[in-house]
Amino acid sequence: MTNVTRPMTVSESIRTCGVDGSVVELLPSAAYSAAYVPQSHAIGFAFETQLGVHSFASDQRCDFYRQANSFAFIPSGCEVFSESAVGGEYLTLSLAARWLSEIDCKKPINQLLSMGSVQTARILRKQLISDSVVDGSLVEQLANDIVQELIDYKRPVKHVLSIKQMQKLDDFITVNIDQPISVLDLASLLHISAGHFSRVFKASVGVSPFDYVIQRRLAYARKYLRYPANDLSAIAFSSGFSSHAHMTMAFKKYLGLTPSELRD
Repeated sequence: MTNVTRPMTVSESIRTCGVDGSVVELLPSAAYSAAYVPQSHAIGFAFETQLGVHSFASDQRCDFYRQANSFAFIPSGCEVFSESAVGGEYLTLSLAARWLSEIDCKKPINQLLSMGSVQTARILRKQLISDSVVDGSLVEQLANDIVQELIDYKRPVKHVLSIKQMQKLDDFITVNIDQPISVLDLASLLHISAGHFSRVFKASVGVSPFDYVIQRRLAYARKYLRYPANDLSAIAFSSGFSSHAHMTMAFKKYLGLTPSELRD
């Protein structure tokens, strides 16, 4: 890999915005340990795969795996503990009181897929990061989409790709983050054709393999931006972007800021 200095433990700031009685919060990718009791129904969206331990309304803690682009639902009043040595960028939405009567679900749900909501969550992240005015209609849309998923919820979604397969893909991307990564490379790991892999991957994760890899590169680069001594071109190459300009274009498209602006 291109040499860059190890990132500091300092992470990006937490970004919060209230919209029509709901509260949207963007939590940075960082190790965490949290215990809380939500006063309102809460929805969480994981931008990155996350591993750790958690418990709900119990002292019995168990390992958890949260797939990137999946949602979780926590009902109000449910005691929660969650801890991760790595963490991952996370969007939370505490729902306004008017939504409470719409949801009959009394138990927490982990790993909920809502394909139509991935882009909405990303746009909200972009607005929060760039300090733009958060679009209230997007918050309403996200809440409505997830509430509908909960109303229709009967049993956990059967993911097309298994946890073991996803972890194998994630490990490969991590090791080769500074190299070109093709759909064929990823498909070969699972011994299936590139065309079939692209279809089952999107059905499992909600985005294309190309999009997923770009998001991983962005997350990697953001961690190293926190260390001022790291040159932006070095960060770009170590993250697998072809140039500083390529990285800047991706940052602007997905996050609404250039790397330099995010660093400041």
